[in-house]
Amino acid sequence: MKATFPIVWTDEASYNPSATTPYIRATWVPNQTSRRFVGSADPHQRTAILQLDVMAKKTWSGLQASEIAGQVAAHFPADHAMYSGDVKCRVTAAPNVTGPIAGTVFMQVPVTIQIEAFA
Repeated sequence: MKATFPIVWTDEASYNPSATTPYIRATWVPNQTSRRFVGSADPHQRTAILQLDVMAKKTWSGLQASEIAGQVAAHFPADHAMYSGDVKCRVTAAPNVTGPIAGTVFMQVPVTIQIEAFA
């Protein structure tokens, strides 16, 4: 099953998902800032978590939802680089995929991606 899902950031309060439309819920979680260099103007190491939750139709099996989560995880291999302007961040390890969680409206499969940047 290869599909395209809308990506909805958790700060998009206006999004009201339909139970018939699967989507990916994205949450950016800053984790820790560390000073690795001596100079006052030197960059800091900034770690974060990109939490992507596959929100699958309740009627799907856990296997179907997990397959989609696996495809999401495969998109973010270790050392995968992403950019925001001139700031580069990278995936520090293979993503973690949790087992399916059956909810009242959706089947949720969390995909946790560890990120770091020096900025």
